[in-house]
Amino acid sequence: MEQSRTAKTERDGAALRRREEQLERYSQLEPGLPWSDNPEQAIAGIGWLYDLLPQASRARPVDPSGVQELHRCLAVLDASQGS
Repeated sequence: MEQSRTAKTERDGAALRRREEQLERYSQLEPGLPWSDNPEQAIAGIGWLYDLLPQASRARPVDPSGVQELHRCLAVLDASQGS
């Protein structure tokens, strides 16, 4: 069990290092981004950000269950505010 815990810690550490590298890359690229209220540029920006995702992330199927659960929770909160 200790060995699997160590392996998980190493994987988590590697994931954090990759995320840190991605954020550093973004911070270097961010000043050159064409920020605008223009809808066409906003959509292009989303595509640009999508291209930054690792290929493995883009290949995974989209799972909207977390967003759906958030919406259910927000609906409960909204209903309780009306009481």
